[in-house]
Amino acid sequence: MKIRHGSEYFHVDELTGNVTRPEIEMNEPSGEWRIVGAVLFNNFGHIVARAYFKDITAGNITEWQYKNGKQKWHIVDYDHGSYRTWMSPNHNVEL
Repeated sequence: MKIRHGSEYFHVDELTGNVTRPEIEMNEPSGEWRIVGAVLFNNFGHIVARAYFKDITAGNITEWQYKNGKQKWHIVDYDHGSYRTWMSPNHNVEL
């Protein structure tokens, strides 16, 4: 699976969620950076839906952006002990 994040692509292992950056030489997954799911926000910034990593790999999220180009679903990752939500730039998952 690949994630386009702005102009960069990340490779994601579909079983573990481990993320690698192919443009960096000697890139071995540390196991410390993995995708855990995605969230959907309403207009007031509140999370209204969550999806697990298995939902992403199953293709259950089909529209990552709204028709106007604004990000709809946001990736959530876990990196070295911290959860993060990808807000900008736009990103899209390619199975």
